[in-house]
Amino acid sequence: SKEVVTMLKNADFPGLKRATSSAIYFALRTFGQWQALQPIAERVKSESLSQNCNNPAIATALAQKAETFLPDPKYKQIAYSLYERVLECKSSDHASRARFRYSLLKIMDQDCKTADPILTKVYEENSQEYIGRTLYWRARCAQMRGDRMSFEFLSQKLLKEAPL
Repeated sequence: SKEVVTMLKNADFPGLKRATSSAIYFALRTFGQWQALQPIAERVKSESLSQNCNNPAIATALAQKAETFLPDPKYKQIAYSLYERVLECKSSDHASRARFRYSLLKIMDQDCKTADPILTKVYEENSQEYIGRTLYWRARCAQMRGDRMSFEFLSQKLLKEAPL
């Protein structure tokens, strides 16, 4: 909606907290460049964790928008910093999505040490959307660090819990 686009342009964090997640994602599609979103990204990063947890879709959607400008490392850092604002939020679709995507970026940076416990948390939230994916990436991390026993265990668990 036009109102949400205006809120994004004006870095109106209180207004965005009242917006629906679908309206936020839809509005973000209208931005072809990051520059207009930088003020709201800075505002999100300056808000408290509890304020960001009121509507984790704001930080998550902005981080996903930043990902569209990868592989530029500047945007990976922006995505990290936005996802970090909602990593500790209670379980919700957007908090789980933020945790999962943050973990994938960490794996891309060869940082399974950070990614693995977050993937475990997403797995334990028991979202059907992420069970197979978290087990797969945890197994890949075990394989990357040469932990054959964990790799075998997680691979078997993946086959059992999320068969193709």
